[in-house]
Amino acid sequence: MAAAALDRSLFFAAPLDSQEKIALIILSFIAFWIIYLIIPTSPFYAPGEKHSEKRSVIIRNYLISTIHALFAVFSVCIWWCYYDSEFTLPRAFLGGEFNNGKGDEYMYYVTCISLGYFYYDTTCMIVYPPIASIGAFIHHALIVTALTLSNFSGVCLPFHFFLLFEELSTPSLNLKYLLKHFPSLNTFFSLSFALLFFISRLLFGSWLFYNGFSLFPEFIQYCKEKQLYFEMYLGISQMTVGIGTRLLNVYWFTLILRKLIQAITGSTKGRGEDNDKNTKKKTILTTTTTNQLSSSSSSAKVVPLNQDEYADTPLPEGINKRKVRLQ
Repeated sequence: MAAAALDRSLFFAAPLDSQEKIALIILSFIAFWIIYLIIPTSPFYAPGEKHSEKRSVIIRNYLISTIHALFAVFSVCIWWCYYDSEFTLPRAFLGGEFNNGKGDEYMYYVTCISLGYFYYDTTCMIVYPPIASIGAFIHHALIVTALTLSNFSGVCLPFHFFLLFEELSTPSLNLKYLLKHFPSLNTFFSLSFALLFFISRLLFGSWLFYNGFSLFPEFIQYCKEKQLYFEMYLGISQMTVGIGTRLLNVYWFTLILRKLIQAITGSTKGRGEDNDKNTKKKTILTTTTTNQLSSSSSSAKVVPLNQDEYADTPLPEGINKRKVRLQ
């Protein structure tokens, strides 16, 4: 569908100014916190499982993460259905200079809402330290910094917007944890997470990065001609971070595959090891019992009864008057 033939009332009329962006980020931040406070956690506890504050916090946080991931993925898909991409224009793809009507204002709205989520998630980790880690803080610091600079400068904004599609694997990861007390669902979401991670982060993300990287020399030349040196250096830093994230995704995928292989082979191997352990236990028990009986028998002496001493002692019928004394 051509952009000119669209009913643009479905979308936003004009790009946002800085004050509008800040207001939208703050509203998004507040909205995610409100959802966090009202969202129920009981359905995600196993029957009979004791409720705890830490697990409830994790459940809420994972549910909010899933909501944001679905919003991000559907937003990118909607843009692709209604607008024409301009990947061949360096200033559009890396410089954020899409023509009016090409969806640039739509990108600003979506990235502002996503920024509100990342600010919420960062403060959530500060308020509830048990769910945080140094790696998570570093990851969020990089994302918040890069996305904020991109949103307010326009540099690489389309690149960051399309990279939101990499959130496609996030719901499976979260549901894998939330439904861990259902073995069949846990297995399904583990496999779907690995598959969607490969599709969204390795295939799509690498293809997107290749498009941006191939246009990068023209973007540098464009910035020099326009004397946009701040934007040029900002673009260089963004592409450098992009290289790091590509390598990081490859590393994460190798870890995911390793865990999957261990889970698949370990279940079969585990059943065999359990059988071996049971057999060994039976063998040890039998050997120990036999040794004890043999030891008892070897230390036993049969001593004839003294007739005078035990003459008056009645014995059961059929039993010879003999006494077994263990020494």
